[in-house]
Amino acid sequence: MCAFGIIIGDTLPHVMRSLFPTLPSMPVLYLFTNRQFMIVLCTACISYPLSLYRDIHKLARASGLALIGMFIIVISVLVEGPHVPIEFKGDPSHKWSFLGTGFFRAVGVISFAFGEWFCLNGFHSQKELETCYESLSS
Repeated sequence: MCAFGIIIGDTLPHVMRSLFPTLPSMPVLYLFTNRQFMIVLCTACISYPLSLYRDIHKLARASGLALIGMFIIVISVLVEGPHVPIEFKGDPSHKWSFLGTGFFRAVGVISFAFGEWFCLNGFHSQKELETCYESLSS
């Protein structure tokens, strides 16, 4: 949830400014270029309602839309990437610089977080099975 807020806050205001250059000067609509407002808006209108679903099957449409959105992003980057001027692409010698010394430590932290998440989900599913078996036996 925090990662979603950070990504939304770092990308959407810049996208809004590039799509609508006069937006920051408009009286109320300037809020769409504010990082904190976009985080609160997307969390309150998208993340929170989706997290209220108790059945994972109901998230199928949202997951499908997210998958379609990812395909659109990847295709647009592949199509428009070669047209970006050289001065915006950065230094070619630093192309693989994200594979520094902290990369494997970061992968370890992410793996630990996913492991904890899977254990927690397994615990909750067993708890639901116990209540299901109790209701069947009584």
